[in-house]
Amino acid sequence: MTHFTASVALLLAFLIVSSVSHAQDELPVREGPYLGQKPPGSNPEPFAPGIVSTQGWEYGAVFTPDMKEIYFLRENAETKKHELVTFKYDNSRWVQSNVSPRIGQPMIAPDGNTMHLGRRYKERIGNRWSDVKFLTPPFEDMLIMRLTASMNGTYYFDTFDKNNSSFPIRYSRMIDGKREEPKILSKEINTGTHILHPFIAPDESYLIWDAKREGGYGDSDIYISFRNQDGTWGKAINLGDKINTDAWEAAASVTPDGKYLFFNRNMGSDKYENVDIFWVDAQVIENLRPKNESSITAASPYLGQKLPGSTAEIFAPGIVNTAENREIEGMFAADMKAFYFVKRPLGEESASNVLAAIEYKNGKWEETVVKTGVGEPSVSPDGMILYFKNEYIERTSEGWSDIKSLGAPFKDIDIMRLSASSNGTYYFDTFTPELETPLRYSRLMDGKYEQPKSLGPQFAVGKYNAHPFVAPDESYVIWDSRREGGYGTSDLYISYRATDGSWGPAINLGDKINTAAAENYPSVSPDGKYLFFDRRTRSADNTEVDIYWVDAGFIETLRPRQ
Repeated sequence: MTHFTASVALLLAFLIVSSVSHAQDELPVREGPYLGQKPPGSNPEPFAPGIVSTQGWEYGAVFTPDMKEIYFLRENAETKKHELVTFKYDNSRWVQSNVSPRIGQPMIAPDGNTMHLGRRYKERIGNRWSDVKFLTPPFEDMLIMRLTASMNGTYYFDTFDKNNSSFPIRYSRMIDGKREEPKILSKEINTGTHILHPFIAPDESYLIWDAKREGGYGDSDIYISFRNQDGTWGKAINLGDKINTDAWEAAASVTPDGKYLFFNRNMGSDKYENVDIFWVDAQVIENLRPKNESSITAASPYLGQKLPGSTAEIFAPGIVNTAENREIEGMFAADMKAFYFVKRPLGEESASNVLAAIEYKNGKWEETVVKTGVGEPSVSPDGMILYFKNEYIERTSEGWSDIKSLGAPFKDIDIMRLSASSNGTYYFDTFTPELETPLRYSRLMDGKYEQPKSLGPQFAVGKYNAHPFVAPDESYVIWDSRREGGYGTSDLYISYRATDGSWGPAINLGDKINTAAAENYPSVSPDGKYLFFDRRTRSADNTEVDIYWVDAGFIETLRPRQ
């Protein structure tokens, strides 16, 4: 029996199962993201060996958007039946529970509020899931193995026809509040046989699936197609021999943070008794993405730029960084469709600062002016607020509001840069003539901000502790400082938050980022993939400043293992 036939038989066998079991097992203490696992590089590795991937059958891992729950299917060693299993991050450790017998292949909607299970689904109710529900017409009579949804609610799904191995992947959009009749995707996707297990990027910029096609490496390979500017789909691209082997690879998905590709590989015989879940750095996707010209009209992410590695590079030369202006303080908005930075003509004072935005509109990147005469901005995690020292502006339906004061207790503090976490806690520096004031924070308590408190002595060593960036979940802070043992006049440092809420030591980001020049103003892109910062060569007027970017993989590399 082939794996595909076996999969379909199991699917049919469990279509009417809906009982729930709640046996829970606590793991050996595992802290940190991804079940405390060391992230992989460009070579796939089994995910969480001995915890998730075992000598048995595990299949189809997906995370919730907050990265605190992972769901997958596992064969029960005693009953030989498939179960839906989850690990949840609770009280600083991952806890396992068996959710239910297998009903379908789980996929989590981008907003985290729906778990799709083929033609069935569950809805999020607080911290639990609803009972199983059925999709309405036209899906109720379709045998769907995997359904994946985009941010705007478009469904992409496979279908099974026992009399035809070339069954296609289809899509269905929401139009005027109603679900359209499913349509078959183009031949770029629907070529070959056993065309299954689609994963759609939340923004529908690419589709990943598996199929048997001529020129493949093995039983079933994983492919990707990128969406063209005109809405059509590009050619199918095999993910290559590091992911695809002479075995069976299938059921790929990308983590909500965009960092890792998960997929399945058969490690056993043709009876598929040992299928493991693998993960690999999602950089493979960007490496395969067709390269447009590095111009402001490029439709691809990051302004169409070639992605950097572990050595910092100038960001968007000729577009953001130019010869005639001094560009500083670059950062992306939450949806990655706007890049903010400050520029001013060489030789002019800060009063000439222009806060510019390069925004993705109508299929291209366009530069606009947000505000003039401002400096040292930071953007809130939801993208709705831009902070300037102790002031801010809010996003409106027509653009941005007038500048407002943060009020007490910040109005009398000389803040250079303020960074906000997802729960509204402020992290900020303070200007003094000696710049010896430590970094501070202030939480929102009962609708009011508390008096600022010092983050700790590790944030006050040396001079020029400034320009903090706090991770949205407050798991780390990056800032710049001048300290003994540094590489230049100002280096970038990171401190990680421990499970007890305390902050760890300041860790220098190293000589691939810090140089004999001054590095300042760090920020991490909302997708968590890249660090942006300024580098200025010491000169009489400090005019030689550029915005750099670098792969943010160092954040996990430097994170202490607990």
